[in-house]
Amino acid sequence: MKKKILITGCAGFIGFHLCKELANKYDIIGVDKISKYYSTKLKYDRLNILKKIKNFKFIKLDLSKQSSIKIISKYNFHLIFHLAAQAGVRNSIYKPLDYINDNIISQINLFQIIKKKKLKKFIYASSSSVYGTTLKKSFSENDRLKQPLSLYSASKQSIEQISKYYSNYYKIPCIGIRFFTCYGPWGRPDLSVTKISNDIIYKKQITLLNYGKTKRDFTYIDDTVDGIIKCINYKFTKDNFHQIFNLGTGKTVSVLKMSKILGNLLNIKFNTKLIEHHPTDMKVTKANINKSRKLLNYKPKVQLHDGLKSFLNWYKRYFKFK
Repeated sequence: MKKKILITGCAGFIGFHLCKELANKYDIIGVDKISKYYSTKLKYDRLNILKKIKNFKFIKLDLSKQSSIKIISKYNFHLIFHLAAQAGVRNSIYKPLDYINDNIISQINLFQIIKKKKLKKFIYASSSSVYGTTLKKSFSENDRLKQPLSLYSASKQSIEQISKYYSNYYKIPCIGIRFFTCYGPWGRPDLSVTKISNDIIYKKQITLLNYGKTKRDFTYIDDTVDGIIKCINYKFTKDNFHQIFNLGTGKTVSVLKMSKILGNLLNIKFNTKLIEHHPTDMKVTKANINKSRKLLNYKPKVQLHDGLKSFLNWYKRYFKFK
């Protein structure tokens, strides 16, 4: 009999891919509230694929609500992957309570359940945004976190501290994953790769912040999911129940250069509008992945050109662009 696991945010980008990858090994309970932050059609299309998997069960729940938590508490899970969150840096300026409820309250609610149960691991989504105003060439898990640049960033810093408390006080093995700029098929429409691809295809002018100089550690979805799965077998020491890992590539590319790669792959010329930096955005994000390499045997493999090509192949099929 397969062990039962919970994957929250299963209709989201990373959660969807993780469900597909683990479906052969576990019975999966997938939870998602189907927020309207971006197209619910994309989320339901992901879900329709997952629902064809025999050992996948979907439950629509808002984990910030106690009524939802009561439903979850009936199950005994071997593993929990908590990927549900309110995403989007800029949006957190205008809807702060959504980020408090979905990112902080939901995680506390889950901890209140699992503190009474036996669980192999609680693996949750953090973000590279936690590094905030840290000024370094690459970000290490050992860096002291500084001023958050957005409420989204602050919410991710908060859940890391909350998780440290619950994990060590209640002896819950916990791993927080700081995702860098994840992209690939079925990606969110608000992500730069998707937005810029759309603008190039439909001959729109591309607007780039920080005059196109913003640099990101673009990480293909397959490498991200591989890193998450490698966390399952991480062995904790007796006196520490909480761990943090960066999942990136250790390389940066400017958003302008990434746009040019997309244009070349599509064989479409485009115009750019370069504007000033927005204060909520980090100018550079680059993961130091030495710790993930050493302790998880994490080895990102997909080069940016190849990953963007795979993304565009999916994009053109999904949106029926020839």
